[in-house]
Amino acid sequence: MATQCLCLLLFTCLLALAASLPALDIKNLHLLNGTLDEIMNVPPESAQLDDGDKHVRQVRDVAPHPPAGRGWPKDCSEIPAGSRSGVYIIQPKGLHHLVVYCEMNVTHGGWTVIQRNQKDTPVTWAESWSTYKYGFGSVRGEYWLGTEYIHQIAKQKVYQVRFVIQDSTDSISIADYNLFSVEDESHGYRLRLGSYSGTAGDAMTSDNPKTMHDNMKFSTKDQDQDTYTSAWELGQPAVRFATLKFQSLQLEREMCLASNCTLARVNLSLRPRLEDGKASLAIKYQELQEIREACWDKQQRLEAYLEKWSPQSALGQLQAKLDASEAESEAQIKQFLAQDLPLDSFLESFCQSRTRSHICRTQLEKLQELLRKDQWSSPQSL
Repeated sequence: MATQCLCLLLFTCLLALAASLPALDIKNLHLLNGTLDEIMNVPPESAQLDDGDKHVRQVRDVAPHPPAGRGWPKDCSEIPAGSRSGVYIIQPKGLHHLVVYCEMNVTHGGWTVIQRNQKDTPVTWAESWSTYKYGFGSVRGEYWLGTEYIHQIAKQKVYQVRFVIQDSTDSISIADYNLFSVEDESHGYRLRLGSYSGTAGDAMTSDNPKTMHDNMKFSTKDQDQDTYTSAWELGQPAVRFATLKFQSLQLEREMCLASNCTLARVNLSLRPRLEDGKASLAIKYQELQEIREACWDKQQRLEAYLEKWSPQSALGQLQAKLDASEAESEAQIKQFLAQDLPLDSFLESFCQSRTRSHICRTQLEKLQELLRKDQWSSPQSL
């Protein structure tokens, strides 16, 4: 009986604790078929999450979550560096919580994936305007984050976009645009792109109406907002970069992929340009440090060389050579007078030592004269 009472009391305490914990309203958790177990940045103290069942779970093996007071990340660029790629909760400015897939392992990480497309896709991508607005698919596999959510995220900062294209031979191409924004729904979610770079070819901003998507409104099967076939309906067979349905596409000649090549996977990711600037700055700083160390090493070697071959050092070395030659001559004379050195040997060695002494003395006097002239002319020039 006592044991049953204790268990009942413990259960009551757990319910009270659960009721006191704030609930997180993750709007797109069900739309993207997400589960609580796969979210990477839920705090270990397990806040109550509203996943439809209103249950509390213990979270294990999770990446570091934002410190208290900072709130949830606004996008994947605010996920701590070194975190694993996976499903994270973000909260764009002025918006509710969302689940997204964060790519943390490619080019310094921090990419918010707005579309993922896999091989053998079960997703048709031929969805309605309202479905595209709030997203669909599976955050674990392939999904569309939602046009409204993409707009809300992209208006927070200055973003760039990356298209990662993998064909049926597993060859990967990349198309980067250094600016990316999407206008609100009243403007048809009009797409804005910057300059292109990469290996996939520019099929989004070229002058050809069949491939131009920049400055186009979003279109779906039930809401066509442009007379052009290139309206950026990122799920239709007639549009570049978006889906697996590329079998019948005639890709432009500047594309690196052959016209008959089936695109097996296309991922779209966003990251603030500032993050690239930070990464570039870190690289430049490292390069600057290496240059600084190399310059310091060269300066040390130059100072050692100048110290060794400075005029004062040269004077000392010439004086030492002259003293050595004079001492050698004196020793030869003493040997000859003591009859320890034959006349022929004495004359030969003595002439050599005197010649060396004469050369050293001449060089020494010339250098001293040059130094005196330099010292005399320096005050005059001032």
